Amino acid sequence: MIGQLERLAELKKQHSAGKSSGAKVISVISGKGGTGKSSFCINLGYHLSKTNLKILVIDLDLNFANVGLMLNIYAEKTLADFFNGRALFDEIIYSYSDSLHFIFGDSGEKIMKIDEAGNIDSMFTKLEAFRDKYDYIILDHSSGINNRILGASKRSDLSLIVATTEPTSVMDAYVSIKYLISEKAVNDYGVVINKSKTTQDGINAFKNIKEATRKFLHTGTKLYGILSYDTLFINYVGQQKLYLKETKNEAYKTQMAEIAKNVIEIGQMANNVQLK
Repeated sequence: MIGQLERLAELKKQHSAGKSSGAKVISVISGKGGTGKSSFCINLGYHLSKTNLKILVIDLDLNFANVGLMLNIYAEKTLADFFNGRALFDEIIYSYSDSLHFIFGDSGEKIMKIDEAGNIDSMFTKLEAFRDKYDYIILDHSSGINNRILGASKRSDLSLIVATTEPTSVMDAYVSIKYLISEKAVNDYGVVINKSKTTQDGINAFKNIKEATRKFLHTGTKLYGILSYDTLFINYVGQQKLYLKETKNEAYKTQMAEIAKNVIEIGQMANNVQLK
């Protein structure tokens, strides 16, 4: 599967050669907490980075940021430092490896009002200058839907809604899609079902989301993949280890490879959306 992804990645690079628009931007969204959205962003970024692609993952949950914590990385400079004028944008980029970089959020900073003062706009303006350095930029949003997420999704090439098989999560995923569409804040979107005990459970959850969007929103919905539930996953989180890098769970690796394949294939077909 990795070999196939590397070929797709190389085609993506050839397709993008000479274009100024650069990286595809992916907004990762969940209607509620507990879906494993941040873990998904980290593991998707890691997987893509192992297929000859350069990836930047940005933790946009500034008040309850946890990407750095999950990786056991203490960031000397965060997105909050950039927003508050304490650091330049290139100073907050953390190199996890040559092909995988992170920008970490912050937690509990009193004056962090990302929805005011044009902070998110300034981030995207700066990001434009760095877009040619990456193949994909993954935005890990806070849970729920707000104006910041809607604005970022509008600027993204793809929005991925992460849900679990729980009925409440399925409903929240539908509501998230409804808001994105009604606010004209999405260019392309798809669904990832996470923590699925069986493949059929994941299929059933997606069918419910798909049927609701078809019936009430009159639009189609694409399934990007189903990730199985691993009882040992929490152990890796507790040890602050990157799951996909450490696990021997071949089923999960195959499932993540399928999602990455879908992301790359869609990326080849879609036109880049300007960040400005």
